[in-house]
Amino acid sequence: MTSKELISRVRNLKAPSPSVTKLITAVTDPEADNEKILEIIRRDAALCAKLLSLCNRATVGVSSVASIDRAVMYLGHRAVHRLALSIGFGAALAPAVPGYAMNQTELWRHSLHTAFISQLVLEKSNFPDQDASVSYTAGLVHDIGKLVIGQFIDPSQQQTILELLNRDQCELLEAERRIIGVDHAEVGALLLEKWGLPKIIIEAVANHHNPAISPSPQLSTIVHTADLIAHQTGSCPGIASFAVRANEEAVNALGIHESEFEALIISALDAHQLVEEMAAAA
Repeated sequence: MTSKELISRVRNLKAPSPSVTKLITAVTDPEADNEKILEIIRRDAALCAKLLSLCNRATVGVSSVASIDRAVMYLGHRAVHRLALSIGFGAALAPAVPGYAMNQTELWRHSLHTAFISQLVLEKSNFPDQDASVSYTAGLVHDIGKLVIGQFIDPSQQQTILELLNRDQCELLEAERRIIGVDHAEVGALLLEKWGLPKIIIEAVANHHNPAISPSPQLSTIVHTADLIAHQTGSCPGIASFAVRANEEAVNALGIHESEFEALIISALDAHQLVEEMAAAA
């Protein structure tokens, strides 16, 4: 089947609300200021209520957070954006994905971890003028195509994929294409395009295993590196843990020195607790 056919047949996959889509579009727009982003949240009563609930959990010991403005004052714009996205995508990414041998919330935790690390990688890289919120968003949704393909991988196909990964030492994307006919990066990008997400996010998802480096690194290079670090630091759910391949040219293209890469590994390990708190709250 083609990616389009798979997406048309998928069941029980919750698209983000229009407000979340607008929020993602706003953070990728260099002309959108923080007030515009906050206004999108304020106009969605359900999102606003859930966000304030999460903010109050995150600000234990201070007075009750009763407005988005106070949430920003206590936590900062970046943290509020992260919480809003965790609400928007948590329902979609949290279910078990049996086709990839992932239990409930395993994909969600890996997605959160990669999102946090994407921000850290951006800070250490020479990537030009990119907003950390955009990197976070791309990291959060990089594996969303697995939610689609995972519904069509039966136990026999899963076993065949595992044999290809172990015996032939091929990458997961190659195994997916050989058994299913498409790969999760391609499917994920098409799904996000259908949902109306910005092109920069779609590019990052489409190429996160084969990042675009020439003529200059794209956002997929950041996400590829973050995904690699996430796997190296224990966030490697399901059969994907057998087939992560580093593109050394991509890491080098970001201008991250060896000592900085080691610091990223340590920061990624430290982020596990924050990920657990976010996953539990959402």
